[in-house]
Amino acid sequence: MPGNGAGGSRVGGFGFVSPNVRTICAVGDLYCSTPREDYVTRLAGFLAITAGTGPDAVEHYRDEATILYNDIMAAGGVPTLQLQISPEANVERETQIREFYGSQIHQDYSNYAVDDRGTTATIWLNNWLASKV
Repeated sequence: MPGNGAGGSRVGGFGFVSPNVRTICAVGDLYCSTPREDYVTRLAGFLAITAGTGPDAVEHYRDEATILYNDIMAAGGVPTLQLQISPEANVERETQIREFYGSQIHQDYSNYAVDDRGTTATIWLNNWLASKV
């Protein structure tokens, strides 16, 4: 499932360590692979991430808020959000979230294969780190 973190895209990447960052996100992991068109989850994630942040992060989060706002407006604005919080949409979202929490997929990548040879995420990461030494 293509997407990005529930808090939105990471504007600016990972800073100076970006060239050395590898991300792995299992199919069905709603935390790291929220569909781009799920604006309600993206908005909730953004609000959760920015809650309690200090003034030094305002510029960074302003950029992320602008991206989210522009995405929502391009998709139809408030009417699109209203469709995503309808009673039917809420029931579907609740079911999806319950399945996600029940799966434990975000907590355990030890069985998640990342290539066609069956290499798990944890083995791949171990091998990648070992190659850096």
